[in-house]
Amino acid sequence: MTAAATESSDTLTQRFAPYVLLCLVCLSFLWQTSLVQKTQSPTYDETYYLNCGLQSIHDGRLDPRICAEGIAPLPLMMTYLPALASTGGEARPVPWVGQFNDPEYLNGPRILNSVLFGLPLLIVSFLWLRKRQGLGAAMTGATLVSLSPLIVAHSSLATMDLGFAFAGLVALLAIGWAIQQPNFKRLSLAAVATAVALSSKYSAVFLLPTMLALLLFTTDSGDTNPNQPLRIQSLRGWKQAIKLFVLWGILILPIWWALHLFTFTGPLKNFPLNETPDDSPWVQILGRGPWADWFMELAHHTLKRPAPISGVLFQYLHNKAGHPAYLMGDVSQYGWWYYFPCAFAFKSTPIELLLTGLLGIAVLASLRSPVRAWRKLDPVLKSILIGSAIFIALVLTAKINLGVRYLILLYPVLIVCGIDLLAKWFQSRPSAFAGIAALLVAGQAISCLGSHPHQIAYFNSLSGGLPNAKNLLSDSNIDWGQDFPALHRTLEEWDHPRVALDYYGTALPEAFGIQADHLDDLKSPLEDYDVLAVSLTKLQFGSISGGCYEQLWKQKPDAIAGVSIYLYRLNRPEIREIFANSVECVRRKPGRNSL
Repeated sequence: MTAAATESSDTLTQRFAPYVLLCLVCLSFLWQTSLVQKTQSPTYDETYYLNCGLQSIHDGRLDPRICAEGIAPLPLMMTYLPALASTGGEARPVPWVGQFNDPEYLNGPRILNSVLFGLPLLIVSFLWLRKRQGLGAAMTGATLVSLSPLIVAHSSLATMDLGFAFAGLVALLAIGWAIQQPNFKRLSLAAVATAVALSSKYSAVFLLPTMLALLLFTTDSGDTNPNQPLRIQSLRGWKQAIKLFVLWGILILPIWWALHLFTFTGPLKNFPLNETPDDSPWVQILGRGPWADWFMELAHHTLKRPAPISGVLFQYLHNKAGHPAYLMGDVSQYGWWYYFPCAFAFKSTPIELLLTGLLGIAVLASLRSPVRAWRKLDPVLKSILIGSAIFIALVLTAKINLGVRYLILLYPVLIVCGIDLLAKWFQSRPSAFAGIAALLVAGQAISCLGSHPHQIAYFNSLSGGLPNAKNLLSDSNIDWGQDFPALHRTLEEWDHPRVALDYYGTALPEAFGIQADHLDDLKSPLEDYDVLAVSLTKLQFGSISGGCYEQLWKQKPDAIAGVSIYLYRLNRPEIREIFANSVECVRRKPGRNSL
């Protein structure tokens, strides 16, 4: 082989080797998610999305219940509608109730969610780090993201969270790129990315103040010396920034609505004038009087509500009303400001916590000379920093405390920024960085694969791990109705006993070969039942003083199906007595099932 041919071969190897490595990471990721998918019954949210998806295909239009319940439709349209198109759809009038064939229907949407959002998330993380720090950092970052238990868990389901993580990260990168040179082309692309994020989850509203803050507080183009003091933007500069922000917002609106297929969800005002109370926002804004009454009648009878407005409004009202939440033995309708910091501390891997700590140290160190540190950041890092700060501020004030999945956007952000920082620190010592990267990947792999196939219920060892999880968090952090396959296996091993079931979920037990009577609708006398099966979330909320499971909480279960369904044999007199008391309590408190 000639020297020229050898050189050409080496060039091709160098060119394609990074993408071969990336493909290996992606294939490993898909293998993980495919294994997890087989072990999980439909979760709470998946049932709603599936029913709305089937109804949309049946009706030939986007089901208005999607946005009316505060669900941004784009991930659903990309995962459920293509996968279910061949079925012809079904009428599903009750969206929170599962059907017998739901497990089969969910296979396609779950696979598409992994492929359409999980893989692009890895690819974007890889490409961004490769451009900034080279192949070693890129491979490390992409591998760590692919081994994050939270990312794997939500790539294995067909929910909206992973789509938001991907779209939110891309939007932050696009905004940073647009700020670097805010011309029409860049603002347009940033508007498209932001509209996609807003159509993936309405939590992406944090991108709006992010862009405004970056435009307002970007220094003049000639003022880039990090040693110069930070000058306040001139009035002319602020006016220009506001003009750019308004232009960007105008570009977003039609794209955002287009991604909702230009649909409406009903009248602009839900209730007629004579049913409008004085504390209604309509009355508080418009007051009472002939003109106000005329407009409210028009809004109810003639004007329609665009789907995006309906979705954002629902989320605002839902957050205002709160939602039952559980944290370390306490229950609250309005949550706690420290819920998400605790959830992050309990459910992040040691490697993710380590990278978060390193980034925190870097931020604290920059406070010695904040102006210089800020000027040294490129626009994309500024976008990520400001966007993350605003996003964290919003979640700390949220009254909906249902799971660490609401923080899912932060996980790829923290990983890629942490690796970017480490690569910069060890730029002159590549061998040292390679050793650290290997340790990080090994640690992340131990956390992720050690929790397989229950990544959704991952808790780190610092929090006590899975054995202590029931004392810390509930709902989608550990129990989302996913463990019917495991319950079926356990009951088979127990020779199919007669089961009384109190299930937190929407799947049908019959779809998994489980014969059980729901606790609030027992078909036989109490003495005919052999086993009591209770979902952990039901158990946790019932463990508080006066709850239906206050006594059962103190008993050790005979088995746990998967991680979330606790089984108690009723052959012990004390357990049978507790069972009878619990049934009586459930019958007295029918509303306790609407957690």
